[in-house]
Formats: sequence, C-alpha cells, structure tokens
Amino acid sequence: MSARQYQDALRLARRYLQWSDLLKPTALLHELIANSEIPSLIKAKAQAAIAESLESQDGSTEHDVWNDEAAKLFEENEHAHGSLDISTRIACRSADGEKIIDQNLKKYQEMDYPAGLLSALIRLLELVVRLHMFEMQTNIIADIDKLVHDTGALLLGYMALVQAIAVFGKTLADSGKVITGASALYEELSNSECFFLQGQAAQLVSQAYLRLKDKPAALSWARKCQDSWRECTIEDRSTASTLLLAVYFNETPAYPELDKIIQDAKQFIQEDIANNLAENAIEKINILVLGLTMNRERYDELIQTLIEKANELSERIPAASAENKLATLFQTRAGHLLGASKTKGDMEGENSALDFLERAVKLHLKNQQLWQAANARQACGLCYLQMYQKHLSGAPLQKAKDLDNALKQFTCAQEAFIAIDATFQISIATYWVALTQFEAWRYGWISGTVVLDSITQAETCMDRQRSEVSVMQGLSAIESKQRLSTDKHSRDLFKFALQICIKEGDMRKSWRWVQNTKARSLSDLLGLGMLVPQALRTSISENPEAQSLFEEEEGLLSNIAMVPELERFSLRAKLDMHRAKMRDIPVLKQLLDMREGVPLGLEALPKLPQPRLSNETPKGRVTVFADWIILDNEILLFTVRDGEIPTIHHLPVSASRIQTWVKEFDASSEGREDSIMEMNDADNPLRTLDPLIAPLATVSTPGDLIIMCPTDMLHSLPLHALLLPNQNSITTLLERNPTVYCASLTAFAQCCQRSADAVSQRMIGRDVLAIYEPFQDQQDFDYDEQSDIYANALALGDQLHARGILCGDQVTPEAFKRIISNSHLLFFHGHCDLVKDQITEQSLRLSDGHGAATPFTMKEFFNLKMDSPVFILMACNSATQQFLTGNESLGLITAILVAGASSTIGTLWEITSETARTFAERFTHELIDTSGSGMIDLAVDLQRTLISLKQDYTTRLPYHWAPFVLHGSYFSRNIGL
Repeated sequence: MSARQYQDALRLARRYLQWSDLLKPTALLHELIANSEIPSLIKAKAQAAIAESLESQDGSTEHDVWNDEAAKLFEENEHAHGSLDISTRIACRSADGEKIIDQNLKKYQEMDYPAGLLSALIRLLELVVRLHMFEMQTNIIADIDKLVHDTGALLLGYMALVQAIAVFGKTLADSGKVITGASALYEELSNSECFFLQGQAAQLVSQAYLRLKDKPAALSWARKCQDSWRECTIEDRSTASTLLLAVYFNETPAYPELDKIIQDAKQFIQEDIANNLAENAIEKINILVLGLTMNRERYDELIQTLIEKANELSERIPAASAENKLATLFQTRAGHLLGASKTKGDMEGENSALDFLERAVKLHLKNQQLWQAANARQACGLCYLQMYQKHLSGAPLQKAKDLDNALKQFTCAQEAFIAIDATFQISIATYWVALTQFEAWRYGWISGTVVLDSITQAETCMDRQRSEVSVMQGLSAIESKQRLSTDKHSRDLFKFALQICIKEGDMRKSWRWVQNTKARSLSDLLGLGMLVPQALRTSISENPEAQSLFEEEEGLLSNIAMVPELERFSLRAKLDMHRAKMRDIPVLKQLLDMREGVPLGLEALPKLPQPRLSNETPKGRVTVFADWIILDNEILLFTVRDGEIPTIHHLPVSASRIQTWVKEFDASSEGREDSIMEMNDADNPLRTLDPLIAPLATVSTPGDLIIMCPTDMLHSLPLHALLLPNQNSITTLLERNPTVYCASLTAFAQCCQRSADAVSQRMIGRDVLAIYEPFQDQQDFDYDEQSDIYANALALGDQLHARGILCGDQVTPEAFKRIISNSHLLFFHGHCDLVKDQITEQSLRLSDGHGAATPFTMKEFFNLKMDSPVFILMACNSATQQFLTGNESLGLITAILVAGASSTIGTLWEITSETARTFAERFTHELIDTSGSGMIDLAVDLQRTLISLKQDYTTRLPYHWAPFVLHGSYFSRNIGL
C-alpha cells in the first residue's frame, strides 16, 4: 500500500482469506479499507470480499452491513456489475431468490459480461442442487456449455465444468456421470499446463470411485491428482495427500503395508504442521485415527498421541473451523469407545460414546453442517444397537427400549439425508432403520409390512446408484454394479425381506425378492442394449405424447453418441431429466424398466415371447421356472409354472454339504475323475446332488421346458445330469425335460426378447472357426487331431453353407471380431484358458497370424456388439463362471451375452477334442433336421444331441455329455436350410 499498488494489495488480501488456519483471515482486507487513500472501487471490492467471507463462516447478520456498503460504493462509482454480483450472490444463498437470479441473468446478458454470467450460473447451479430443482439444474449446465461455446472462453469453460461435475458428485449418487465427465476433462487437459484443474478432475474421479468401493481405481486417480498438483500450491499438495490417505484407509490395509502407510501419514501431518496448515493436519489425523479403529489395541498409544495433537492444533484455527474439526474428532473418539466396549459387559463405553456424539451433533448443527450432523446422529443409533445386542439375554422391556432409541436415531439421520438428497447415505441410513425394524419384527413388536417398506425404500436408492453407473461402459460398468450388489448391506436387506415373506406365507413377494437377488448387473447391461419389442413400439406409437418423448430421447442418445466425451456431461444430465418425464407415462415406464433390467414380476411370465417352433413340441408343454436360493445354510427351491403362484421347497441337503462336494469332486480335474462313473453306480458322487432337483418331478411333467436359475456354487453343477423319477423309471432330468440355464429370470427373458425381435428371422450369417495349433513349441502336439478338427470344421461349414470358415492362423483377433460382429450362428472350436481366481482373464486362444498364440479375453467381449447370434463354444471351461456373493455372474458367458448374443452353448469343464467334434456334428444335424418355417427350439435340439451322446458307448459317461449347457434364449432364428 505504501507504493500505492492497491490492486495488488487487494489481490494479496483475498489470497490471505484462503489461509483458513488464521484466526482472523479478513485482517488484511480491514487494513486495506482503513486506508483513506485507496480508490472507492478497490474499497468496495474489499468490503464485498469481507461480506462473502462472513457468509461462509457463521450465521450472523454482520455480512449484510458489508454487502450494503459495497453495493452503495459500486453504484456511486457507476460500476457495471459490482452491485449485480452482490445481489446474485445473496439471492443464491436464499431459498426464495430464484426470481432475483432470473432477473440478474438477463442483466448480465444485456451488458455482454460472460465472466459475470458464468459466475452467476455456477452460483445458481449450487442453489438449485441444494433445492433439488433437477430440471433447472440440467438447463443451467446446458446454458454454461452454450456460453463457453459462444465466447470461446475455454479456460472459464473448464473451470465451470469442474464445478458442475463437483455439484453432481455432492448428491453421492451420480458417480457414473462424475467419472465419465471428469476423466474426459482430465484427458482433455493432459497436454496443457492447467495443472490445478487437471488435479481437480482427478480428485473428483477418485472420490467417485471411492463411493463405488473400487479402491484400486480410486487409488490410481488419487495419485494422478497428486502428480498434477506437484507444481501447484502447498495447500493443493496437502489436499492431494489427504485424498491419498482417505483412499488408503477406506479399507484398513493389511500388515506390513499398514505400518508403511502410517509412517507416510505421520510425515504428511508433520509437513502440514510445518507449513501452518493446521486444518489439513487435523483432517489427516482424523482419517488416520478412524483408519486404526480395527487395530486400536495395537496402536492405542499412537491414537492417544494423535488425538492430543488434534486438540492442540484446533486452537490455531478460526472458531467455526475448529468446531467442525473438533466435532469430527468427537465422532472418531466415539467410534473407538464403541469398538473397545463391544466385548465388555457394562455400558460405560456406549454411554461415553453417546456423550461425544451428542456434542458432535450440536457443533455440526451450529455450523450448519447437516450432512456431518446426520452421520453423527446415525452413530448414536449404532450405540443403542450395541446396547441391544448386549441385552439379548435380558428383559424384553430393556431390549424394546434399546431398539426404540436406535430406531429414533436412525430415522432422524435418514430424514436429514433425504432432505439434502445424499442418495448413498440415504441407502445406508435406511439399511439401519430396516435392520432395527427387522429385529423388532422377530419379537412381534412391528409388522412385516413396515419392515418391507423400509427395505423397498433402500432398494430404490440402490437402483438409482446402479442406474447411474450405466453411463460407464463395458467391464467397468458390470464390475461397479456388482460391487453395489455384493455389498453386505444389500445382501442383508434381501435376506431380511425373504425371511419375512416366507414366514408370513407370501409366496408372490418371496419370489419377487428372490428375483431381486439374481445377477442384477447382467440384466441391467442386457437391458441397455436391447431392441424395443414390436408390441411395445406399437403401443408407444399409438400415444402421441409417448411417441414424441420417445423420439426426443432417440435424438438425445444420437447426440451423445456423436459428440466428444468431454461434451457429453450436459447432454447426459438433460437425458436424465427427459427420462424422468418418460416415467410418468406407463408405456414408457415399461420401456425404461426393461432397459434397466428391473426384475420381472409374476404378471410378466405369460407375456414372454412364445414363438411358433419348427421342432415337434409336445402338446400342452408348460414352462417351469426353477430358482435356487441359499438362506443361511439352507437351500430353497422356488418353482413357478407359467405364472402360477410360486411354490417353495426346502431341500434336504445343506449349502455346506454342497460346498464340500464341490471342493472334493468339482474343483479339480483329478476330483472330477472320481465322479466319472456309470450313471447307475450307487457310489457315483452325483447321487449326493439328486435332492437338488427332486421337487421338479412333482411340479413338472415329461417334456416341459425347465428354466433353471441356480445360485452360488450350484452354477458349477450339471443339474440336468441328476436323477429323478420319470413315469415308471428313474432317469436324468435331461432325458425327461429340455433345460436352459440362466443367471436370472430377467436375463433369460431379455435374451428371449432379443431372439424374438431379431431383424432377420433367418440365420443368414453362419460361420465356423477352428484353431488348434502347436503354440510355444509343444512337444506332445497331436497333429492327427489337428487334421481331424480342421476337417470337421470344413465339413460343418459345408453342411451349414457357411459364409466363413477360418482355421488355424486365419483366426486372428481382427478376423474374429469381424466375423462375430454380424454372424447369426457361430461354431468356435478351440481352447478356452481359465486363470484360477482371475475370471476376467478367462480367454479364447486365438492366433497372432504368425504361428504364435494370443488371448482374446472376456474383457474384450464387453467392447463388442453382436447381432444376437447363437454362439457355440466347443472349448474347455467356456461356460465356467465366477459367481460373486450376491449371485453376480462374471465370465465368458456373461461377456458374450452382454456383447449381444441371444443364446450361448458352452462347457462346464474340460472336454476331449473328439467329444467336441462329435457334439458339433450331431448338434448341426439337429439344427438342420428341425429347420422349417418357424423358430428353432435350441433346448430340444441340445437335449436330443446330449441324449445321443449318452446313448453312445464311447461317450456314455457324464464326463462327456454333462458339461454342455445352454444359456440365454431357448429358441433362435431358423437356420434356413
């Protein structure tokens, strides 16, 4: 100021505001204003800066005085937009400021001031998100895009996009949009020097992946953020290291990695203290202390030292910030007390934890930290729930009191999260509400309907998260969806619902909840790629409003596909808004439910496609749906005949017994050799499994179509090879009924719809691929078998009038992708490599074209688009899938169906090449033999093929015929021969 460089002084004073460790961050601004020689406009800007700082720090009215003084000076000096900026800022902090904001936006446009207009739009965006004004939110993002495009202000545009993406991230549901939008921005900035913005983009992606429980991806992006901010300020580097710690401790690391991370954390904390970044240091301490909760006994001394240091540091920062940090520390201390008290008989720890949490709630509410206050309130509920668990053997009145207190706390937290639209937290709070209600239901203190209502509410939140992740593509989308489905909270809710429905005898609801547990990620992705069924398209066209909205959606989807990834963010927001309108029209809601893989209800079963079949189908054939589910250690079988009321069967074999059987006989080729016995041998290990299908003998008749949806380890078993009564004899299920396997009934229905809606009803593109080469200088390679395989491929191709027949080095990845993109019937004879415990590396072995092998992995199928073919894999383990907790499937079959196939035939285990050739010959014969004017019944053709193998002496053992299974649609286009 002594040099009269007032503009620079103002810039420095504003920068000083960001040093939140200071007890009076506005001190330099006050000093600037006190100087009688500074220009009026500089003084007005300083006053406005003080007002804005006070608005964010407390709820006093002092900021109004500063705003009024600043606005008056701006007007006296005829500043174009100074008072307008203040008016807009105030309106954006007001719940009823929409009208003023609208007027101000028009004024900005009239004065041609893009920076002011952009700033106002960003402020407005924060307001409408807070008020849940979704339509206006998407319109503002579109306005920001247009403004940036019209003015060419790229840097302002990037800044606006970062803020817009951050706003979406605050809802904790829109992780998919955050990831796709922010990662595209990161790539866009990779060749620029906008390191700060690039780091912000990486930070947003990391936080989004953290919410999806994808720690490896979150860690990768946290490191990218750290790399981007190396050249930025000390504060930025500190923020990056805080993010890194948050990711590390999202799940407690194992030893010795934990000790290394603790040392890094202590170093980060010391660096913050040395750089006068007390707030950042306290935040890191909280992360570290919370992360050590599970190991509190080992690190108790360190935890106490850290807590003392945090208390000491809190005295160095402004009151409001100190209170927020102190409240967080109270919550952390409560967590440690609760953990330490878990094994003790008294309630001292719980009561002390409640005291800390109540203090935390008051501090958070005082500083308008509603999200944090709700979290603390939820933790209070956990205290009461732990008290209830300690009182389990006590008086009913005390247990009822504990549950009532817990329910009040969880409900309070739930209502707060709903108020701020924190979707992820809503689902967690609702889980605790439902769990508490479920415990009360077990004692008869609350109705099952009330509990089911809470579970349904939680499921709605989970569906929103699952739907949002769909904007991610390929394997990343299905893996993210599977993390949501396999989360313990999700699994518990389904278990609670099923137990209630079964006990109360509601079989319809029981069956519906079973469907909700089955392969949701697969049906989600199958739905995204499906064609609109003709009947539904007709219904849409008959409704003018529905047709108009449908066409608008197609236009938006077309625009999204054509523009670069960076420009898709606003269009996706607009698409969400548009689909919200579509849901108000029943016929469009039906369409969206199909696309989103919403589990089918009983009413949908009679509406499944029932095409005219060329095969001679038994008169009166019924379709029977069989769903296995494991509840605790009991295996239940639900059966439904063509939409009738479901029947539940309690099977006389436990899940643990089946698990033991799988380990002994199915987990290795050596174990399977023990099960290769004659079917009528009493010692055949398969006889242990027969009870799994026993109820099918009474709920179906010979010739009925059985759609089988196993669960967990049952997916690896040849259920069709088990025995059951068949009229006056005992036969395999295969000989009695045609069968189809599926990951879920919904996925099965989607595949059938895909077959029924195929553009061409003829298998025009028929192809045969065979590859059996001596890769890696195999010494024991069977050249005679190679000749037989390739001769078989040529013969098959000739019989099928194949469009393409490729053998050996011709089967390169490029040729493979070209062929399968528009094939309608594809035979593949080759190797399927299965890497134990790494199902995503499951692959078909192709050629590089020069005599060497190259894998075509399951992951690569997710990036393909096929024309609903029948895909026949004569390759070992090709139908082997990994089923995660929560019945989520992952493997080649899943990938091929997601890529567009309508039906897939593969094998559950290794098969001999000779058996594969025989199977292909006989199955092709069945396809041609049943070819006529209708659709082909693949299930019947497969049944006849396998029966012929079983009746042949050389392939009579289950080892040869039992591994072949059909997934997807049971019918397909006619072969046309």
